[in-house]
Amino acid sequence: MGEATAANGVALARLSPRIFDDVVSGKLKQGRAIAIGNATDVPEEQQAILKLIQRRELGGHRVPDDVVDELARMAKSAGAHTETQQTLFGTEEMRRNLALEKAEVSAYVRHQIQQEKGLFGSVSDENKAERLGKVGNKIDAAKNAEIAQQAAQAHELYDRLSTRTGEIDDILNEAASELAKGKAGVKTDAYERIREALSKALSGSKGPGPGAVQAEPSGPSLFGDAGKG
Repeated sequence: MGEATAANGVALARLSPRIFDDVVSGKLKQGRAIAIGNATDVPEEQQAILKLIQRRELGGHRVPDDVVDELARMAKSAGAHTETQQTLFGTEEMRRNLALEKAEVSAYVRHQIQQEKGLFGSVSDENKAERLGKVGNKIDAAKNAEIAQQAAQAHELYDRLSTRTGEIDDILNEAASELAKGKAGVKTDAYERIREALSKALSGSKGPGPGAVQAEPSGPSLFGDAGKG
């Protein structure tokens, strides 16, 4: 049995009997059920996640499994959004939790950081760099390894800070509110602001020196331009 298969089995075992029965009967897709099991083992929280997903999808919005993974982490710190709706009884204001929107933004941010880690990590090997150099691609393996390490550190730091009160949590909450209003470019903007905050946090924790995350004018590091101007 592979590691992924074993992990999926553990996630399914964490499901409440009601949700597990939905998986067995085919009412709930296995991938989504695994994401819910990964998110939390508390039956009430699992049911709340399902309700949030159903409400979002009834509104015409697809909810990927990686967003479900983020829901439990984001739910407690998410704000609320007030919507004005016309009903048979006139105009009514309704408040709803922004956990799904916050989870969607967070999933995007984590994906972007992980993507850079994988991208630069894949060309940080000296032998690969040498082979690529022979066909005209100049690869600085040492620089790429450094960038990949920075991205890994940023990923770990993001997971710690994104659920704590502070700058990154504030950015996520603001982005969730903007996303709920239907504004465009929200996730990209949030990522740009968060990567700058992570760069500052990493630089501050390490101090000046070769290990600090700072400007990289000669390389395309996502964390390289945070210290400029």
